[in-house]
Amino acid sequence: MEIEIYTNRLYKHLAKHGDAQIAKEQSAYMRNQFPFLGLKSPVLRAAADAYFKESGPVSKNQVMHFALACANYPEREMFHIAIDVLRKYSKHLEAKHIHDIKTLIIQGAWWDTTDGIAPNVVAKLVTQYPELLSLMDEWIEDENMWIRRSAILYALKFKKKTDWERLQTYILMRAHEKEFFIQKAIGWVLREYSKTNPDEVIQFIQNNPLAPLSKREGLKWLKNKGLHT
Repeated sequence: MEIEIYTNRLYKHLAKHGDAQIAKEQSAYMRNQFPFLGLKSPVLRAAADAYFKESGPVSKNQVMHFALACANYPEREMFHIAIDVLRKYSKHLEAKHIHDIKTLIIQGAWWDTTDGIAPNVVAKLVTQYPELLSLMDEWIEDENMWIRRSAILYALKFKKKTDWERLQTYILMRAHEKEFFIQKAIGWVLREYSKTNPDEVIQFIQNNPLAPLSKREGLKWLKNKGLHT
């Protein structure tokens, strides 16, 4: 089956499960930037799973084609399914697909898609293909804010495998930015790494000119655990 036909049938299947009131509330939550079909996450995934079971799963060699096709639908649920499939089949992606991933991040242009892709898909690609680290060095200076955010957040779940030197460099390169989503990303990645290396994070936050929002977010977990006052 052609991927466009397969994707269109998925869309129609999801639409049957949508709720107009939920769609209105979801759109309002996202500042009315995107339309929704009106499926909350558990319902969305259950409906998608039922479709994949009935129609067959996405072919492993068509994962990226499927994701790009889904992202072309205006309703946000299709983009979220694209991300779910990319996460599930990330080990089947090739290094060249990083350019398609960048396209998806720019096309999605909001936190829900960026934060689904960066620490779950970009992270897997960089881990599997270390040569892509040089691209992360470019992304941190990209003109697109969501790409810069992705360069900060791709290491969000690395824990002990975090390249702390590189992460510090990236943070300091963007510490001057006034953009909320960059300041928030810096705080978020520091907060997560503080669970692995609290002393280094405290020292870094104390010794560098970070935005108040980044500092608050970065120290939040430590303060909740009574490890910092």
